[in-house]
Amino acid sequence: MTTAVVSGSASGIGAAVAARLRSEGARVIGIDLRGADVTADLGTAEGREALRVVQERRQAGMATLTDELETEAASLAAELGELSAAADTALADAALARAAGGI
Repeated sequence: MTTAVVSGSASGIGAAVAARLRSEGARVIGIDLRGADVTADLGTAEGREALRVVQERRQAGMATLTDELETEAASLAAELGELSAAADTALADAALARAAGGI
């Protein structure tokens, strides 16, 4: 069975992707700020600290691999969110420049 991690799985495109993968038989781990299998905001210092704690617990044999993987997946989702925001900013800047006659 395929396992997929879907960021933004609580709504919109992420929810649609998660539903499609499930309908095709995949195990889906959804990540979002709320309403998902993994709820995390690793864009914050607290979220990053939670990741560090889970990694230490795993190394000490006190956390499961699932705990670590879920936290790692949330971390990747946060990084993806930052990249998406940067891309959205670049697109908005280009649209503004075009509207102002600069492109």
